Amino acid sequence: MLTLPNRITDINYQAFRNCSYLASVKLPKNLNMISIGAFENCIALTEIVFPNGLTSIGSDAFRNTRLTKVSLPDSTTNISQYAFADNPNLTELDLNKVETIG
Repeated sequence: MLTLPNRITDINYQAFRNCSYLASVKLPKNLNMISIGAFENCIALTEIVFPNGLTSIGSDAFRNTRLTKVSLPDSTTNISQYAFADNPNLTELDLNKVETIG
């Protein structure tokens, strides 16, 4: 499990892209944004919990992972294009208060 420290507020462009053995992530409670391709091609990633306060998820952020369930907090209002594309195991997606997709 990757545990990011609470001082992290943004995960930037392709920060963990292609980390093929990354299976679960504990995101920091102060996280505001997950940028473009941040976890793209993390083919072992099956579990992630999104913190309250997260407002935006960039394009391709979780493309080609193995997430099975995604539940976004009420604070998340924007999901960019292809954020969860190519996830064959994704069976549950709770968008809560998302206002913009794509």
